[in-house]
Amino acid sequence: MPNPRRKARIAALQALYESDVSGHDGTTALDRLCTDAALSEAQTAFAHELPGGVIEKRVAIDEVIRTAATQWPVVQISATD
Repeated sequence: MPNPRRKARIAALQALYESDVSGHDGTTALDRLCTDAALSEAQTAFAHELPGGVIEKRVAIDEVIRTAATQWPVVQISATD
């Protein structure tokens, strides 16, 4: 049986991607994605917890990427990478 949180993780990642690439509001995108995927209330609540950590730590995450990928400025790295 698949992990019930898997779909929530997928929705959270898709919302982060959409927000990063298109500039759409991440919360609005996540609400839509959770509805489209027919996630349960528990899955939806979990999905909403996930992007907060990424958004909160974005500067630190970008710095780790900047340090590791010295030949590629962060703005030039593909959103999927």
